[in-house]
Amino acid sequence: MALQRIIGSVGKPRHGKPDPFGHGAAYSTASKPVDDVELAAAVDRFVQAYVLAAKRERVHGKMIGPKRGETLRGLLAYVDPRFTTDLEGSSGFPQHLEERFGNLLGILISEFSTCKLTIVAAAFKAAELSESCLFIAPHLALFLHEIGTPTLIRRQLVSG
Repeated sequence: MALQRIIGSVGKPRHGKPDPFGHGAAYSTASKPVDDVELAAAVDRFVQAYVLAAKRERVHGKMIGPKRGETLRGLLAYVDPRFTTDLEGSSGFPQHLEERFGNLLGILISEFSTCKLTIVAAAFKAAELSESCLFIAPHLALFLHEIGTPTLIRRQLVSG
């Protein structure tokens, strides 16, 4: 009986404090390489869906090129704000991404590299890199700021 109480209390937030980033998480961060064709297709899909029309050509060129750090850091200035939502709070992040999106696969773009992985693995990888990164999946994108709250980028589906 005493053992159950000890086990039951492990890992719970103390005094109302949220769990820190990735607390208690055991997710695979396995990634696969991305070829130039996959990268160009993902960036094109993102740019056409979310970037302001006047900035599309510039953003597309910078994101597939080798010097994309500055564009990544200022990315939200080019994205139509109608499609952005901040993912508030650190409690349960990035674990809640799996609950919300499952094992969604996409491409993570950082300043100097690209790889294919899940949305949860992308959040861990971006934290490890300590730089702004963009995760692009078929129906959404997740901008992982170097510092600050991640931003979900997607069009809302309208039922009717």
